[in-house]
Amino acid sequence: MRINSEIRALARRELHDNWTSPVLATLILVLISGVANGLSNTTGIHSLHLSPFFYASTSVGFLISILVVLPLSFGYSIAFLQFLRGGKDDVIENMFNECKNYGRALGVSLLTAVFTFL
Repeated sequence: MRINSEIRALARRELHDNWTSPVLATLILVLISGVANGLSNTTGIHSLHLSPFFYASTSVGFLISILVVLPLSFGYSIAFLQFLRGGKDDVIENMFNECKNYGRALGVSLLTAVFTFL
């Protein structure tokens, strides 16, 4: 088993002169996830939670989370695995290329969420 200093050294070696694409991919995923989370957590905006806007916005945020963020997170994981295995291609492009297999990405993401919950 590797110790933390070995893992950090490996990460620095892999990212040497090649860090912009992984950092930007992470930033894109965080921004999209933040928008979905912001749409589904609008409780502080309205004092009356029974308004139609409240239910519509939480539903939209939930749908964005399920339909966009889960497959995008799957693509993010696959892109970083390819990056670590020597594929120094553009991580952002690889992250969005997994959306071509949208059904597979959505299915794996939902199954992972279900089994994690159980």
